[in-house]
Amino acid sequence: MRWVCGNAGFVQGSTLFRGNDIASHLLSAYCQSVGRKFLLKVIRPLVEKVLTLYSQNKSMEVPSQALYFIF
Repeated sequence: MRWVCGNAGFVQGSTLFRGNDIASHLLSAYCQSVGRKFLLKVIRPLVEKVLTLYSQNKSMEVPSQALYFIF
């Protein structure tokens, strides 16, 4: 990253990652990889539970009393 920034000359903070260089591609690929793993770990169980309840024709409505407890 230092090499890219050093060879780019004057680089503003707002345009640092706007280039189409290898560093921005690597950062993007890394974030997609980590983000995908995170979403699969956190969101997947919730989506599977909702789909299971839906397939069993169970109600997914939240009782109004529960909303008062949360807020």
